[in-house]
Amino acid sequence: MSVDRQDAKGGGMFDARRDKRGEALYRFLLEQAATPPTFRIKCQGTHEDTASNPDGSSSTRTAVDFRFYLQPRLLHEDVPPPIFIVGDRSATFRGRSVKEIEIAATADYRKDPERGEGSGTTWRRKASKPERAATAERDKLLTERGLPPWALMTGENPRVQACIDSEESRRRHQATAPGPPSLQFEDNSPSAPTKSLHQWADDYCKSTKSLKEFKFHKVIYGWDLENLRRKIHRTLEENWDTKDIWRPEITVTFEVLEADVSIRSDSWLSWMLARTWGKILLCILLLYPLLLWLFGGEWRVAGSAYSLARWVHLEDSIPGDDAETYCHRMNDVSIHHSDLKSTPRGVSMLMGVSEEAWFREWEGRIAGYCRSGVNMPASAAAIDAPGPSKVSPTYVIQQP
Repeated sequence: MSVDRQDAKGGGMFDARRDKRGEALYRFLLEQAATPPTFRIKCQGTHEDTASNPDGSSSTRTAVDFRFYLQPRLLHEDVPPPIFIVGDRSATFRGRSVKEIEIAATADYRKDPERGEGSGTTWRRKASKPERAATAERDKLLTERGLPPWALMTGENPRVQACIDSEESRRRHQATAPGPPSLQFEDNSPSAPTKSLHQWADDYCKSTKSLKEFKFHKVIYGWDLENLRRKIHRTLEENWDTKDIWRPEITVTFEVLEADVSIRSDSWLSWMLARTWGKILLCILLLYPLLLWLFGGEWRVAGSAYSLARWVHLEDSIPGDDAETYCHRMNDVSIHHSDLKSTPRGVSMLMGVSEEAWFREWEGRIAGYCRSGVNMPASAAAIDAPGPSKVSPTYVIQQP
């Protein structure tokens, strides 16, 4: 009989059934994708304080002047979130203990001196240091600017963008509106992946490695977080009286909690390495790197995406339409022009609340929390922070 064992400290799950059956792992990941992560904004102000010790010496400590958490609401949709698969040219873990990329299996691909393993239409090799750095920088940019994993900046290789696993989800997320003005963002349709989530689950389960791990990552998109961070930071600066304190510092961070689902092989070695004391012991004995090289394998190839707001293509718009032209042709004055954007395919409409609208709704309360010195412990529940109520004329949106 198979038994699930949740490892609270290591954050992973040891499950003999899902470790050996690709179908079971695939179904489990779909179930996990149905539960969104928690997104919250942490606002904190600290300063350095000097205290006298009993022996006459002095020491400095960090004092917290205010700390509070805000939890904006994710966009609620009645369909499952899109499952994405990383792009072939993105440097990530694909079953080994090193990051790899997939390249097209052309006639001369066997001449590549750095080739790894492959079959069919792709060939896998170890990612170079510049490729790893480029992938990390791209992921950071997408997160800060609120772009989905399948976004493609102008000039990029199309194979670096993530793909959407389901054909229905690809239809629902096509023709998104351009991103922030500072970025040149392609208005394109997401493509199908080279290998589906089900195939990656099978790939993981076929592996005989004792230290294998499958990580499924949940991401949040839809808001320009860098723009929002600057606005909140400025509001806190303007409302915090710092004239009598030493070294004041404001931090605004965005936290995504419960964002990773981790499945580990059901073995004593994997269970041991999931614990801090196990890693320390093996590092002291100089065995940890050797064990990872011999028995380790990691899969970070898939995840699910959840929006705070997103743009939906209006099927009854036509190329060349702008907000004013579209509303005039539809004879609809109830649509706010700020909720519409022109795209090469026509017009897209904003579903949900933008970070600008959310900030206008919460700017006064953020200032008030700062002035009153609200100090919430890290374990406290975040303040529910919905945006302004908004009723969208959904009759002009034709979802597949």
